[in-house]
Amino acid sequence: MANSDTILALNGPVTATTTPPRNQLAQQTGLATAETILTMGSDAGTNVGAFLPVVGQTGIYGTSNPMSININPGILFDQLGAKAGERGAGRPWYNTGTFDTRGFRVRLQSRFVTGAASNTVTVKFYLQAAATGAVLAGAKLLGSAAMGGAAMAASSGNVISEVMCLWDSVSTYVQGAESWGAATTAAGTSYYSTRAVNATSLAITAPLSSWIILASITFVAGATNTITPIELAYEDI
Repeated sequence: MANSDTILALNGPVTATTTPPRNQLAQQTGLATAETILTMGSDAGTNVGAFLPVVGQTGIYGTSNPMSININPGILFDQLGAKAGERGAGRPWYNTGTFDTRGFRVRLQSRFVTGAASNTVTVKFYLQAAATGAVLAGAKLLGSAAMGGAAMAASSGNVISEVMCLWDSVSTYVQGAESWGAATTAAGTSYYSTRAVNATSLAITAPLSSWIILASITFVAGATNTITPIELAYEDI
């Protein structure tokens, strides 16, 4: 559920489905060991790569879905990318200095099912050029977290992962400063402790608002794994 620091969020529908309505995260079944980008529904009735735009001063985002799971996601309103707690504030809510040397956090929460005797689930967050679209090819890794072991053997559970990032408009670098994650099952919890992400900063073409945020999940074993994303979001720190 979105909090007052949430800038943008995608949520899964209350009843998980592989073909959800527009802008709702899709359940993906029958997954093997290939890295899998999250997908979301569209008005065409087919799924597309799920992404969050980095909002900026000149971007026009039109109406958007409510971020809270307590509101009908089929209803659009004039949020235009404002934070959850800034309805009614003057526009634009963001400008060229909004993310400049100010940390922001990207988060994924998801359910999963695995039939493998032992497994590991890896969550990765990326920046991708908006003009390229929601694909992994050429994307820049912000951070990752790998959770697994005996506690994930032939089980269902939940996974959460976050990465904290910093952007600098002078150097035009983004740094994935730290990441962490945890996967929980009935047998126990696998924890990926908070640690530094990238020794080398990511050089990008400014402005930051020309980029989008993606997330992926990878299993190391099994051929019939399932992921059911609950939330993909980014927020102020």
